Amino acid sequence: MYSLSNSLQKIPGIGEVTAKLLADSGIKTVLDFLLFIPLNYEDLSKITTIDQLEINQTQTVKAEVISLNERYKFTGKKRLTITTAVIEDETGRCKSVWFNNRFIKKNLVVGKEYFFAGKFSDYHNFSQPTVEAVSDNTTHTGRLVPRYSQTTHLKQGNIRRWLKTIVDNLDQVDDSIAQKHNLLNLTDSLKQLHFPETEELVIKARERLAIEELLILIEHSKNLKQSWKKKMALASPAPISKLLEDINQAIPNTIPFSLTSDQLQTLKEILKDLTKPHPMNRLLVGDVGTGKTVVAGVAAYQIAQAGYNSALIAPTQILAKQHQKTFAQLFPDLPTQLLISKTSKKIEPDSTKKSTLFIGTHSVINQLNSIKPALVIYDEQHRFGVEQRATATLLASEKQPHILTMSATPIPRSYMLTIFSHLDLSLISQSPFGKKMVKSWYIPKKKKTDAYDWLFQQLSNTGGEDPDSTSSSNSSKKLAMIVCPFI
Repeated sequence: MYSLSNSLQKIPGIGEVTAKLLADSGIKTVLDFLLFIPLNYEDLSKITTIDQLEINQTQTVKAEVISLNERYKFTGKKRLTITTAVIEDETGRCKSVWFNNRFIKKNLVVGKEYFFAGKFSDYHNFSQPTVEAVSDNTTHTGRLVPRYSQTTHLKQGNIRRWLKTIVDNLDQVDDSIAQKHNLLNLTDSLKQLHFPETEELVIKARERLAIEELLILIEHSKNLKQSWKKKMALASPAPISKLLEDINQAIPNTIPFSLTSDQLQTLKEILKDLTKPHPMNRLLVGDVGTGKTVVAGVAAYQIAQAGYNSALIAPTQILAKQHQKTFAQLFPDLPTQLLISKTSKKIEPDSTKKSTLFIGTHSVINQLNSIKPALVIYDEQHRFGVEQRATATLLASEKQPHILTMSATPIPRSYMLTIFSHLDLSLISQSPFGKKMVKSWYIPKKKKTDAYDWLFQQLSNTGGEDPDSTSSSNSSKKLAMIVCPFI
């Protein structure tokens, strides 16, 4: 019997060389091997008769070996071994042919029944079929047959044989999760994943593993959240507390528009976090155009008013430049400095006299120890690696900056709360400009030139009045975007 923690070299047929190949793919124990989930399954469960075989279809028949012959054919200097077996069932006979298979003649016995699974060729032969002795517990034929990734560089048949040995001799595992949630138990789930009895049991087995993965993820997130609360914030500006009574006081007069109720609510949540003794760790989610940047900008502005630096990290130089331009317009009293690979210069500790918002790409990450930001903002957080985002929490100081990550990735709320439960979540669902109707047209290829002419007329304001525009000034500001698919 095998336990989940057993070494793979305990499995017959797995020696040092094979174990090393598996280890190179991260498979070191029985559990690792069982979690090497099949990519898909080939349905060979339906046993057909020889008279029902279809040309160029992969099928399984149960038949008796009538005769067995081996001959050689020379092609240049190479010798080709051709093994032919005549097989028969109650409905008829056919041939099975194998090329350069030195084991097949040893494994077949005339007069004995086998399962033959393979493609029935135009020549009415089975072309190199897989052969297995007739049994109720087959591995390679007569069932849903698993197919695995080729990353291990091992033969599919060997992988199946080793895993079959494991699942047929696997110790039963105590499974409180299955009992609590009325799921297939772990031992049976692992068996059904590799050698399923039905397609429905594959689905149940995957559900069982998915539930456990989510529960582990939630527990890990809870632990992360608790450990984060034990950290000390680099700054907890007391003046910001007064702004929470009337959040509109936090918004500088230089912003030429009113914030939506969602923006005001998320801003209040962020400013409240900035006054706490432990660092903020918040995810700000909103569709493109809902105003996440303005909210983050007000937070950075208030941090600067309290006398601290902040940093905004964007995934690209273009986006970093756009942010600097936006902040210069909306927050002219907030000093900004662009840090990108072309313009970046080494920031000396305490070199800035004014509290500054440093905007840039990875250049900012590399200089956080010099900047000493009280607030770090990540734009499009999913485009940074885990290690890159973790850099802000590994500064050469016992105190850590507040972290605000922004994302427009449309992940459903319930799933997001599960995946990002170590973060506090703020959502902006309202668009400041209201919901606009989208008009779509299908333009056939033959009208492509006409479509570009129309587009040119619209942009150059020579195509007459636009029914959706309210004034000539609106039509003069029209923009167009042509999206070219990468593939």
